[in-house]
Amino acid sequence: MVVATALIVSEIHAPFQVTEVQLDALRSDEVSVELKATSICATDVAVQHGKIPLPFPIVVGHEGMSKGYLILSASCIKIDKSLDLCVMCSMGCGIQTGAGAVLNIVKPIERNVNSLAIFGIGAVGSAALMMAKVIAQDNPGKLEKIIVVDMDKERLELATEFGATNCINPRTDDVIAKIMELTNGEGVDAAVDCSGVLSVINSMIEVIGTGGIAVTVGNPPNGSKAAVEIFPFILGCKTYCASHQGNSYSKTFIPYLASLYKENRFPIDRLQKKYDAAKINEAISDMTSGTVIKPVLVWA
Repeated sequence: MVVATALIVSEIHAPFQVTEVQLDALRSDEVSVELKATSICATDVAVQHGKIPLPFPIVVGHEGMSKGYLILSASCIKIDKSLDLCVMCSMGCGIQTGAGAVLNIVKPIERNVNSLAIFGIGAVGSAALMMAKVIAQDNPGKLEKIIVVDMDKERLELATEFGATNCINPRTDDVIAKIMELTNGEGVDAAVDCSGVLSVINSMIEVIGTGGIAVTVGNPPNGSKAAVEIFPFILGCKTYCASHQGNSYSKTFIPYLASLYKENRFPIDRLQKKYDAAKINEAISDMTSGTVIKPVLVWA
C-alpha cells in the first residue's frame, strides 16, 4: 500500500483535515499522480455540507484533493509543459464548463448569436465570458452584445475588463426589464446561468428571445424544478437545456483553452489566489464569502 496525504471531511459540516490515507494497488488502467496544485470547486463545499449526498468520511475534490492519488489513465490530458500548473489546475472543471457552455452549446457562430446573457460571474461565468469575447474577436458581427448579471460590484467591474458590453446588478436594476430594454424588447439570442440559483434560472428562461437557447450549468439544490411556460417556447422555437462540463471533449478542449491562456486571451489566473494546501478551510471561507473567485491549493 502507498501512503498519501489527503484532505478529508470526516462528517457532514466538518472542516477539512490533513490526514494520511492508504491508496489501493495500482490497476492496469490507472496511473499514479503527484499533485502540484489543486483548484477548489463549489461542489466540494456542497458535498461537505450534505447538499450533494455522499457517505462520510470522504476525500472530495474532483479537481484533485490528495497529494498522491490514482486516476484512470483515460482521464490524463497533455498540455504545454511550459505552462504554470498552478494556473492549469483550474481548467478541468468550472473553467471548461463555462467556456464549453458558450462554445459547444450556445454555438454562437452556427446559431448566429448576437446577444448573450451570462448570469453569475464566478469562475464558471467568468470562463463563459472570456470564451464569448474570444469568439466575438474572431468573428466580427457575432456576440456584439454580451450582458452579464451579478450582485457583486467588483465582479461586474472585472467582467467589463473580460469583455462584457453591459452589466446588470440585481440590487439596483430589474434584471428582466433591463435585458428587454437592451435588446429592444426582443430578448437575448442565448443565455447561460452559472449561479445555480433557481429564481435566477427562471429569470434566464424568461428573457430568451425567438429561436433562442437557455443553458443551465449552475446546479441548484437536489429536487429543484425550473419553471418553463411551454406555449411561448413552442411559439418562439426556443430551447432550454442543461450541460455537464460544457459538453466538452476534454482531451482536445483543455489544451485549446491552455493555448488561449498562453496567447493572453483567456486570463483565468486573474480569478485565482494561491494557498498552502493545509490552509484549505481558509481558502474555502474566502471563496464562500466572495472575496476570492477561484482558490488554488499548492502542495509542498
